[in-house]
Amino acid sequence: MASACVFPEEILRRPRPLVYLCGLDQSNKTHKGIWDSFSSYHRPNASLSFKLVDVNFEVPKPKYKKGSYEWYIPKGILKTAWIDKHLSHVPSVVAIFFELNWDEGDLAGHSQVQSQGHQTKIVLVLIQKGTILPAGVGSPQASDQATQLCDACDLPLRSLLVLPLSEDTVIDGFIKRLHEELLSLANAYYQAQVRAVKSHKDYLNKTTHALLFVRHYIKIAFFSEMQQNPAKPEAQTDTVLKYYKQVLSLAYSNLTEGTVRIYDTNLMEVKTVAGFINYKICKLYFQNNQPVAAIKQFKIFLEYFKLKHGPQQLLFEHYAWLSKQFSIFAELFEEAVEIGLPAVQTQHPGFYYQQAAYLTMQRRESARMVCDKKSCVQNQAQQSQEFLDAQLEFWGQRPWRPGIQSIDPPDLMKEKTGIELLQQAEMTVPYSSIITPLLNSAVIHFKKFKCTRMKRWMIVQMCEEYSSSECGEHSKALKYLQKVLPEYRSEAWFNLFSSVLQMALHCAYVIADIQHFTAISIEVMGEYCTLPVEYKQTCQMNLMQLFAGAVPHPPNDPTNLTPEQVNTTRMLWHNCLTNSQSSLKFNIDMNKITAFVSVRTTFEKDYFCADEPICLCIYLHSSAQFSVRFSKLALKFSNPVYDSHCVVLDPLELSNLSPETSDTTGTELPVSKNWLEEDLSLKPDEVKKIDFKFFPVKNDVSHRLDITSVSLQIGQSSKHHAILTWFGHQSQAEMYISSEQNVKFHNKFDFTTQSKLSKDQRKGVFSKSNLTPLRASCVVAPRESQVSINVVHKPPVLINEWYKLEVTIANHEVQPITNTRLDLLFPDQKQLFSPQISLDWPAQDDDTKISHIHRDISESVAPEDTLSLTLFIRCFQELEESLLIRVAHDVDVRQPSETVKPGSGGETTENKIVLNCSCLKEESIALPVVKPYEMVSRIATVTMDPLETIHGEEPFLILSKITALSPWPIEI
Repeated sequence: MASACVFPEEILRRPRPLVYLCGLDQSNKTHKGIWDSFSSYHRPNASLSFKLVDVNFEVPKPKYKKGSYEWYIPKGILKTAWIDKHLSHVPSVVAIFFELNWDEGDLAGHSQVQSQGHQTKIVLVLIQKGTILPAGVGSPQASDQATQLCDACDLPLRSLLVLPLSEDTVIDGFIKRLHEELLSLANAYYQAQVRAVKSHKDYLNKTTHALLFVRHYIKIAFFSEMQQNPAKPEAQTDTVLKYYKQVLSLAYSNLTEGTVRIYDTNLMEVKTVAGFINYKICKLYFQNNQPVAAIKQFKIFLEYFKLKHGPQQLLFEHYAWLSKQFSIFAELFEEAVEIGLPAVQTQHPGFYYQQAAYLTMQRRESARMVCDKKSCVQNQAQQSQEFLDAQLEFWGQRPWRPGIQSIDPPDLMKEKTGIELLQQAEMTVPYSSIITPLLNSAVIHFKKFKCTRMKRWMIVQMCEEYSSSECGEHSKALKYLQKVLPEYRSEAWFNLFSSVLQMALHCAYVIADIQHFTAISIEVMGEYCTLPVEYKQTCQMNLMQLFAGAVPHPPNDPTNLTPEQVNTTRMLWHNCLTNSQSSLKFNIDMNKITAFVSVRTTFEKDYFCADEPICLCIYLHSSAQFSVRFSKLALKFSNPVYDSHCVVLDPLELSNLSPETSDTTGTELPVSKNWLEEDLSLKPDEVKKIDFKFFPVKNDVSHRLDITSVSLQIGQSSKHHAILTWFGHQSQAEMYISSEQNVKFHNKFDFTTQSKLSKDQRKGVFSKSNLTPLRASCVVAPRESQVSINVVHKPPVLINEWYKLEVTIANHEVQPITNTRLDLLFPDQKQLFSPQISLDWPAQDDDTKISHIHRDISESVAPEDTLSLTLFIRCFQELEESLLIRVAHDVDVRQPSETVKPGSGGETTENKIVLNCSCLKEESIALPVVKPYEMVSRIATVTMDPLETIHGEEPFLILSKITALSPWPIEI
């Protein structure tokens, strides 16, 4: 299984030439400075990989060179240690550092260098202190001594380098030049390796050495990739990429076009090596900014190998290999996107992570079918895993027949035993720990590319894994399900929504989360949940058991849980229900769910006068499978004064409550006893109507009264109970229900106005846009006043003259009016030319502009009595002015007490309720405004002829005509 599921790190790493640095002592300050300078080049994208070794370092011994391949039969395709050996153990260049100056005499005796049998390039680096000469300037003595030293070490003169120091300080320029020389030597080393491998191909034939052809192609491609050219990175990358694709494509074609024969015995080896080659090709395509070519290559690769699954007993191994191919390609794709490669909604890494997770699920299913779980003992599984993890010489081969390339297994009994060991090891694989990270990566990318529905579906599948008996992380599953439930509910996908609800209910039960278990059960019992009726009945019975203090039964099939999980769950429930010192009480926001009970509130009218009771009715409907009994109903308003007037208590709840127990239960009876006693049990598909009547308070006159919330209590207050609360006018969840479903739902209610509407009109009233209650709010209008206002005046009003009006206010109420307020004003007054008002005769030169007069009359006005006053106004524009006379007053109104509940407002005397109401009376008077007179003038000659132009020293006449427009005599 290691070959199918594990990608070696050396394949994933970026190949870089390995360079050994020898002779640098870290305790020496100068040597440490040199190593630190080289370390600055040791970055992830650096051209060379440096390794510090001591003088006695060793490298792997080179293998024996074959003189001929005529009788050689290869045992496999690619050795497991070959790539790592050349990346980490066989250096391309060994740089040996000496502290040696030219004036130290015999230089040949200072160095004894051996290449240890490899073609590794040897470089001598002389650390010299002294004067640094300019480039290209040197002494003849130094040249002779350098030649003498290279001859003694059997090295070319190019392999001798000098690193001068200045006052024990390393100069970066010389380190950079030394780095370039080492890179050039490394490239030369790998070029020589490529030529050596190519020379071996001449001795191979495709009949018996097909595996060697593939192996040599991979070596050539690998050594070509190891060559670096930082001076011209783009040109070098294109050249290597072209050659690498050509070589790897040729190797891939040898595997897939029949050159290498594929049997069940070598299928896993072929697929393993082919996966490595495909990874290299796709990676090069992405590096060259060719994502379409990479995706095409990956699809061609999978199209060939997806049906080559091998023996049926090892089908799970094939799915494991496919899953690894998808996940490793997704990682490649993700890396390319992170560095700037564009991706779209229909093609991004999330799809490949998703497919990798699905293949792992198929792997689990196939393993359950072919593996005998009873025969898998822990010790045997551990031993089999140790046997399968043994180090093999070639990638993808079986541990029980290494190096065998025959068509049939050499030992059938050993083959059967090996397959059984693979199956035993497979049964210990933690599939959920593999699937959930893949799905989580898919969720990240689907979210990034705004694929919301796919993101939700991936989250649901993650929750399925978390809630499985294998993983057992039900709290984490419930947390994620709570995030996707509102989205499925909002789109009204009730089949999917119901399945997610069922999973969430199972998770809440396993972890004994009472609040979520109750809320989800309430939603499962609703009519929009498409789960079977039997399941809904079980949920309702569990809910009743919970409120009675008993442990509920598992809502799902208990076989989904292990016996240990069943016992743990029951213990958790028992502890939650018994360890609480008082009854459990929790609130549920019903605006966010679609419950089995629906609540609609409506006022009888859009407005109520201050002297009449406010009539409110509430409709309750249950879609549960059995009868449901609530213990309390309460309404809350925008003015809390009315909250105590709209409380209904069930008789059973009322019998359990008393003033002595109210402090311990947390539910207090209203002191004024404004509550109603009524049976709050609802039968299936029953609609219950409850009426409320109460008088408005004085402060709410001319204001809107809203219902802010409706609460239903399920369960007795002395036991475990839940408060179901609807805030605002409607449940947010019901906004997402279609119009047809709303019509069907609301037609169950017998509203007062519904009988007067046709079918089409009812659809309009109960459509999605009009889903709020018929009247969710009302306006408290002032009581109609029985006061009359009589104004005596003689129009018209003359401009800029004071005009007199006689105002008489008569009380026709049964009771005296008090607290009378008088307002005189012009509603349409202008800022510059607003009329003036005065209650006294003003002085002629009074320019005070008062356009609004308010007067409080402290004395009361008896019935049929009058109140008179004189009013003066002055207008300044020729137009019709409108004078508004507003009289506000208070009066006591008596109403029969049997029309409303006792204590709903006002004082009760002689079986009547006395209300102190505020009343308002307005009267608008139209006042026409005219000019008092009109004057017209013209110019004429002395002979009375019209004159248009006046000349100097010529006499002329001005003829004026004054016309009186006032109906009364005026004095000018």
